[in-house]
Amino acid sequence: MSFLWHITSLLMLHSCTPGLMVDGIVGGKFSIPHSRPFMVYIRDSKSKTVCNGFLVGEDYVMTAAICKGSHLKVYLGVSDTNFLPDGVAVHPFPHPQFKSNTPVHNIMLLKLEIPATLNKTVKTITLPKKENPKNAILKDCMVSGWGLQDYGRGSPSRVLKEANVTLFDSKNCGTPDTLCSEGTTGPAEGDAGSPLVCGDVAQGISSYYKQESNGEYRTRYTDISQYLPWIHCVMGTHPPPRIQENEASFSVVQDGIVDSDVSIPHSRPYMVYIRDSTSKAVCGGFLVREDFVMTAASCKTSHLKVYLGVNDTNFLPDGVDVLPFPHPQFKSNTPGHDIMLLKLETPTNLNKAVHTISLPTNSSENISKDCMVMGWGLQKSNVLKEANVTLLDSKNCGTPDTLCSEGTTGPAEGDSGGPLVCGDVAHGIVSYYKKESNGEYCTRYTDISQYLPWIHSMGAHLSPPIQENEASFSIVQDGIVDSDVSIPHSRPYMAYIRDSTSKAVCGGFLVREDFVMTAAHCKGSHLKVYLGVNDTKFLPDGVDVLPFPHPQFKSNTPGHDIMLLKLETSTNLNKAVHTITLPTNSSENISKDCMVMGWGLQKSNVLKEANVTLLYSKNCGTPDTLCSEGTTGPAEGDSGGPLVCGDVAQGISSYYNKQESNGEYRTRYTDISQYLPWIHNVMNTQPQQKNEISKGKLEEHEEEEHEVIKFNTICLV
Repeated sequence: MSFLWHITSLLMLHSCTPGLMVDGIVGGKFSIPHSRPFMVYIRDSKSKTVCNGFLVGEDYVMTAAICKGSHLKVYLGVSDTNFLPDGVAVHPFPHPQFKSNTPVHNIMLLKLEIPATLNKTVKTITLPKKENPKNAILKDCMVSGWGLQDYGRGSPSRVLKEANVTLFDSKNCGTPDTLCSEGTTGPAEGDAGSPLVCGDVAQGISSYYKQESNGEYRTRYTDISQYLPWIHCVMGTHPPPRIQENEASFSVVQDGIVDSDVSIPHSRPYMVYIRDSTSKAVCGGFLVREDFVMTAASCKTSHLKVYLGVNDTNFLPDGVDVLPFPHPQFKSNTPGHDIMLLKLETPTNLNKAVHTISLPTNSSENISKDCMVMGWGLQKSNVLKEANVTLLDSKNCGTPDTLCSEGTTGPAEGDSGGPLVCGDVAHGIVSYYKKESNGEYCTRYTDISQYLPWIHSMGAHLSPPIQENEASFSIVQDGIVDSDVSIPHSRPYMAYIRDSTSKAVCGGFLVREDFVMTAAHCKGSHLKVYLGVNDTKFLPDGVDVLPFPHPQFKSNTPGHDIMLLKLETSTNLNKAVHTITLPTNSSENISKDCMVMGWGLQKSNVLKEANVTLLYSKNCGTPDTLCSEGTTGPAEGDSGGPLVCGDVAQGISSYYNKQESNGEYRTRYTDISQYLPWIHNVMNTQPQQKNEISKGKLEEHEEEEHEVIKFNTICLV
C-alpha cells in the first residue's frame, strides 16, 4: 500500500453499514429537500458501494474516479435514500491518469444511457469557465452528501446533509490539482464524488481526508478547473443521443401546478389522484361523499382507479375501482358539460387524511373571486401543489356553465378534474385552458352550481346525516394522546404487533434479539411482530412468534398483564432495531418523569410519544402496577408499549380508567421489576435462534379498523 493510502478515502461500502442512516456530512445540517437538485446518489448494484456525484449536463454526472464500479447506477432528484427513483445505467469515463492506489487525477464522468429530464428537483450545476488562479476562488464553500456522520465511524445519512467549509491557501495543500479545507466539518466516508460548491459553481470534487497533528481533518478536493480540457473533450466526443421530434415536448417537465407552492401534506384531504391502470393517463378529482368522487368528464377512460389520502404519488395506497357517470351531454371534442361523478365500488372511511369537500347549495350563490387550485399534473409533481387564482367576471368567460381565471398561475396538463376552491367550497372543476392574445392563459372551470339538479338526480344528495354508529370513525385523530411525533427510528426498541386474522393491534418492545415484551391481553392466535417501524403504512416483513403470557393472567382481570413473544427468527440489531434495558431488581429507584409511545388510537400511522409523571405507588391500587394520571398518555391500541423512565423499560401499558373526582385518566402499567424471575426463567429456557437477515421488503397496507378488546376498565389494545 502506498504512502498516500495512509490517508482515508471517502469511498464507502454501503453493505458494511447496515441500520439507521443518521446525520451524514460531519458537522452538517439537513438540506431542505430538493434544494440541491444537482446532487446525484451513485450505487454499484452488485457491490453496494455508494458515492455521490453531481449533474453537469443532461447526460453527464461528475464524480470521483475512485467511485468507478462495474455495475454503477445513478439516482437523480433524491432527498431520502429510503425512497429511490429508478436508477439510470451509465458508461464511466475515469481520468486516464488516475491510479487506484493514489488520489491524484481523481475525477470521472458518467455518461447516462438516458438523458435526464430537468425540472426543479433535477438540475445541472455550473462548472468553472476556465482554469482558476487559486486565490480567485471564494473561500467560503459548501459540501453535501449522504455519507457517514463522523470521521471513520457512525452510519451513513438517509437524507441529504450539507456543511460549510473554508478553503485555505493552496501552498499548504500539497498538489497543484487539489483544493483543501480543514476543520471538524466536511465530507466523510460515503461522500466521495460530492461537489465542493463555492458561490453557485462546482469548483471541486470530494476526494479524501487525513487527520492532522492538531486533531483536525484536512480534506482534499480535485480542482475541476485543472481538468477543463479533458472534460470538454469527453463531453464533446460522447454527445447525448438525439431526441426525436415526437419526444421533444417531454424533454423538460417542470414542477406541478404552475407558479405554485407545495401543499402541507394532507391539508387538502378531499383531493383524489385518478389514474387509468392501462393507459396511465392521470387526472385530479375531489371527494364529495364517502362513495362519490367528482372530476371532469374528459377524464373518462376504461380502467380508472382512484387513490385517496395521497400526498406524494411515489407512495400510492391501494386504488379503488369506480363506476363512471359522465354528464350525458358531454362530447369529447367540445369542452361543455365537462363534469363526471365516479361511484366508488367500496365507500371510503373518512379521517383527517381523507375527507369530503362541500359543494355549492344553489346556482345563485355568491362566489369569492379569490380562489385556489391544486393538483399533481404537468409540470409533473410527485407531491400535491396549489396556487391562488382570481376569477374574471362571468360576462368575459364565454359560456354560461363556466368560470374563468387568467394569468401565469393555475392548472396545467394532468390537473383536469381538480377542484376550484373558493372559500371552503368546490365551485368549479378544472376543464381546459387557452393562450390569449396578451400571452397569458385563460383557464375554464365547469361551474358546479349549474349542474346541481343533475348531480342530485344521480342519487348523490351529498350531505346525508352521519349515523350514530358511524360518528366515531368520522375523524381519526393523531396517536398517543397529547403527543409529539417521534423522530423516525429514535425508539429502535419499539415493536408493532398485529394479529393477521383479527387485525387487532398492540405495541411492544424488543428485550433480546429473539424476544419482544408486551401485555398479556394482546395475545392472539395469529400474531406477527414488525420491527424497525416508523410509519405503519410501510411495514417490513412480519415475524411469526410463539407467545408466553404470564400463567396467572386472566382475560377478565387486569393483573399479571405481561407476555413474552419468542421470535421464530432472531432479529439483526442495528440503529433502527435495537433492544431496551429492563430493570435489574425490584427495589430499583424509578424516576417519576417517564415517557410512553405507540401507534394506537387516536390512530396514528407514525410513532408518537408523550411524557407522563408517575404517581406514588400507594395511590396506585395493586403492588404489581405503576400509575400515571392526567390528560396525556396511552390510548386504545397502545397496550403493550413500554413505560420508559430514564433509559429503562419499567412498565408495560395495560389499561386506564376515568377518575370520577377530577375527570382525568389514570393509566396502569405492569411493573416489570415484579416479574424478573419469571422473565429470566422464560427467556433462559428458550434457546436463541440463529440470526437471519430479513429481506425487509416494504409492503403498503390499507389503514384498517382496529379491533378494541375491553374489560371493566378500558384496555389499551
